[in-house]
Amino acid sequence: MLTGEFGITMDDKGRLLIPAKMRSQIAGNIVWATKGPDENLWLYTPEEWEIFSSKVMSNMSPFSEEDRETYRSIIAPSQELEIDRVGRVLIPPSLKAHADLRKEVLILGVIKFIEVWDAEKYALHSRETKERGVYKDNQKKLRERIFF
Repeated sequence: MLTGEFGITMDDKGRLLIPAKMRSQIAGNIVWATKGPDENLWLYTPEEWEIFSSKVMSNMSPFSEEDRETYRSIIAPSQELEIDRVGRVLIPPSLKAHADLRKEVLILGVIKFIEVWDAEKYALHSRETKERGVYKDNQKKLRERIFF
């Protein structure tokens, strides 16, 4: 289970250290990375990527313009990344640019995948969603769906 929130410094070559707690949950030395919808990145274990990408593709039609844009934005840019012996992954330039990753990065474990954010962008995103009431709305939904 991939959980936790970690502040990481990306090195000058664009490498991120995957926290040891998360690496221990990844069998082997491969993760799949793709563009997230919130100007962030999503990292998946190979097993979870297979499940996720299969679900996306099986529910999409190549005859639907909206579906084509969805798989072009999530499936097409995905890349297999190797975790080096130190525990780092090299973020490809196209993915780094999508998330506007600079020096300070935030890594969030979301059970089945990892979100990678530029730390400043995440702080802004958090403030904006809080101001729009998204956090309170989500808490209400949790109470209704899970806790009755």
